[in-house]
Amino acid sequence: MSWPPGWKRPVLSRISVVGAGLISPFGGLEETISALKKGRKVTGRRLQLLEGSPWANFRAVQTPSPELPDDPAFRKMRKYMSGQAFLAALAAREALGQAELMKKGFEPDRIGLFVGAGLTSVDRQAGLEILAASVNSQGVFEPEKFVSCGLKSVNPLWAFETLANMPACIISVLEGLKGESAVYTPFEDAGAQALKEAVRALETGLVDAAVVAASDSPNEPASLAQTALLGYLKESEVAAEASAALVLVRNGGGDCLARPGIDEVILERIESSVPDDPLALFLGRTMAASPVILALLASLAPELGLNTSLICSRGHRFSFEVNAA
Repeated sequence: MSWPPGWKRPVLSRISVVGAGLISPFGGLEETISALKKGRKVTGRRLQLLEGSPWANFRAVQTPSPELPDDPAFRKMRKYMSGQAFLAALAAREALGQAELMKKGFEPDRIGLFVGAGLTSVDRQAGLEILAASVNSQGVFEPEKFVSCGLKSVNPLWAFETLANMPACIISVLEGLKGESAVYTPFEDAGAQALKEAVRALETGLVDAAVVAASDSPNEPASLAQTALLGYLKESEVAAEASAALVLVRNGGGDCLARPGIDEVILERIESSVPDDPLALFLGRTMAASPVILALLASLAPELGLNTSLICSRGHRFSFEVNAA
């Protein structure tokens, strides 16, 4: 259905932000907002493993080492998590802790989870051991040896780190979420699609609450090289590790009406494939995490005056509107 010029699609439900979690190179949510208000920018460093390669001059930055929650279940699941999944689980834990959905009567099977995940980053040593066990005497990689020898050369738990859907699996298990679930990967359009589908699910009544989480580790050497090789990262930019999570509810009463809302989430195909991320200058290129970080900061810290439109790496424009509290 189309609307006359100047008209907006009728909003049948108000989508309110009731919880947020963020981990960036500056730290957590409060530290990041404070840093951006002061005009601070990430600088990054060159990666030793990329010395002598075409990407030797590219820079990267990681998050401060986060603490492991004092939760036996979380600690037990940690061995299944890549660094990216770990950050996503931490951000989701923080956001859900603020929202307190279960205490407010939300049913687990009516809480959706929508995740944007970046390129899989895994333990480098394990990857090298697998490659070493998968080549023949001439140093050529053989798929048969990869299956018969490569995968058997490392701890079987390593395989869980390589799966793009593990962040969603881990968050669902740890937080007891049983509603609709979806994972998108691997660049900015993944985080954008996660937010778009969460809002759509809320507006159509598919769920009563939605957790949107996005995480990426483009600072990992292999991820940085692949992203740069595709032309999605420039030498002047910093590849930055980050994660973010939002908890959204539909038509929430009480204090929900006093919270900011997100509306008009659009992800459309465009001809340009030159990325344009309004956060890149300050936080670095956080790739799949960027759209959710942008939505989080624009809704919770409007004084930053952030542009609510982003050009994704693979030729999509992501945009949204924030409804003031």
